[in-house]
Amino acid sequence: MKVILSVLLLFVTACQMRPVIGQDWIGRNSDFIEKMLGRPVVTRTEGNNKIAAYRVGECSILVFFDSENKIAFVDYTGSCEDFISQTK
Repeated sequence: MKVILSVLLLFVTACQMRPVIGQDWIGRNSDFIEKMLGRPVVTRTEGNNKIAAYRVGECSILVFFDSENKIAFVDYTGSCEDFISQTK
C-alpha cells in the first residue's frame, strides 16, 4: 500500500510541475493576445471559430478563439519555461 501511495504522490507531483500557460487569458479578446505575443505565425478559421499559432523561442502556443473572438482554450508544446517566467 505504501508503494502505491508513493507512486501516486510522485505522479500527482509531476503533473503539477507542468507549467500552465494562458489559463488566465480565457475570455479575453484577440487584441489582448496580439499585444502580448504579436501577430500569429498562422491562423485558421473553422466555422465561426479561429485558431492562432504563436512561436516564442522554442515554445509553440495555440490559441483557440470562440465565435465571439474570445479566447476559449490555450495549448502549448516545447520549452516554454522562459516564456512562463516573463508572463508572471
